[in-house]
Amino acid sequence: MIKIAIIGCGNIARFHIPALKKVGISIVAISGRKNSYNKLLNFSKSTDLNNCKIFSSSIELIHSDIWDALLICCPTENSLEYLKIACDYKKPILVEKPINHHSSALLPFLKYENIKVAFNRRFYNSVKFTKKFYDMNDVSIIKVSIPEKNNDMIKSEMFPSSIYENSIHIFDLLNYILDGYNFDYCKSLVRQNKYRSIIASGTSKKGNLIQLNICFNSSDKFSIDIISDSKRVELCPIEIARSYDGIEKIDPTKKIPIRRYNPIMQNEVVSDDINNLKPGFYEQALDFDRFCKGEFHEGPSIKDAYNSLKSIEQLFELQKN
Repeated sequence: MIKIAIIGCGNIARFHIPALKKVGISIVAISGRKNSYNKLLNFSKSTDLNNCKIFSSSIELIHSDIWDALLICCPTENSLEYLKIACDYKKPILVEKPINHHSSALLPFLKYENIKVAFNRRFYNSVKFTKKFYDMNDVSIIKVSIPEKNNDMIKSEMFPSSIYENSIHIFDLLNYILDGYNFDYCKSLVRQNKYRSIIASGTSKKGNLIQLNICFNSSDKFSIDIISDSKRVELCPIEIARSYDGIEKIDPTKKIPIRRYNPIMQNEVVSDDINNLKPGFYEQALDFDRFCKGEFHEGPSIKDAYNSLKSIEQLFELQKN
């Protein structure tokens, strides 16, 4: 049985813990912020970690010999500090995305093969279905919508933090589904010193067109739409994939006196919440367990996190020109 230690006991840890338990990984230690022993004690009780050791110092936890694998799910600004120390132990590490907001900060870690990154949405059934559709069809265009939240004033040479903390999932999914892509155009709308919207275009590794729309604080849904002539797969929300083929014409009626054209749905794939776990977390934990045991695994590497950050940075540089 793999023995894992956890650095960071916030909300995201509460999603990881039941999934890790479900696949048979033993949680042997936790740590959090300095001087947070009482909070850690309450956290361990609320998550049924009654037999795990509580470390007041995350660095002390890393240097202990209690763990076989490590989960780093602390605030982003602290992730690199712990990753730097833990890497040299050459034990399996699962670190929450995005690790950092700058791709250059990840460069020293690309040589390590013991790091996996927690992009749980990659493990959705809906996403795997969409990737299979993309691989098997002659796709013409990929349309992406990101209705990210943003109340940040422009403070630095970066997009709003929510793009790196949350929307990075979409950039990772595009890398996974398309097997690589590149942006060549980006324009942003800024009003009252805030980003309002961003539009971009590019091409996938296979040469398919990509259209990206980011509309901050809109009442839209995150979506990825992949079109191949009459066939189409839509991830909207990302947890649900619907495939369509063809259009059904509905003639006017007295009740609805206009002609309507509706896409004909062929299939619907929903990402299950296995045993009431947050979607993707069980499969992610199962994949990490295999990784720890040296078995077949397909979870995202630190190179995947690096590529997603590079894509965001590419957009930022394009919209400046």
